[in-house]
Parts: sequence; C-alpha cells; structure tokens
Amino acid sequence: MECSTAFPSRPLSRVVVTSGTHGDELGGVCLVREWLRQGNTPFLHWRSFRAQTLLANPRATKQNRRYLETDLNRCFTAERDIEVHSVNTPG
Repeated sequence: MECSTAFPSRPLSRVVVTSGTHGDELGGVCLVREWLRQGNTPFLHWRSFRAQTLLANPRATKQNRRYLETDLNRCFTAERDIEVHSVNTPG
C-alpha cells in the first residue's frame, strides 16, 4: 500500500478548507465565517490552485456538540482507506 505525501506528484488545482467536522471545535468555523464575511478572500485564491470552504457538520456546530449521530473519527476503516486510495491513484 502506498501512502499519500505532503508533496503530490501533480500540482494541486483545488483544495477544500474544512471546518466544523467536530461541532464543538469552533476555531476553524470562526475563521471560515470571517473569510466569507470579508468577501475578499485572497487566501483562498492562489495562482496555482483555488480553495473552497466547507462547513462539514453544521447541525452539530449549531448545537455545539462534537457529533449528533456518528462520530466522524470512527467512520473510516483501513479497508475504506485502501478503496479510496486505489480509486484516486492514477495508473
């Protein structure tokens, strides 16, 4: 099995900045909301790639709870990681 690295072989064209994955961790949520409030988000538009923000768990965030139904840290198995990696690996 091959591991992904911080230095991909191809240049990135898109990046997603997620926040709120755990609804009780609000630092990233506040940052993304501030970026969106400002409207002008130069940190999200680079020459080489475009970034998009995502509030990942809005219902839990609204209730200030880590999760409502499923702890997202427990959703991923080694088998799922291998499946996703094989689909996204060129060749």
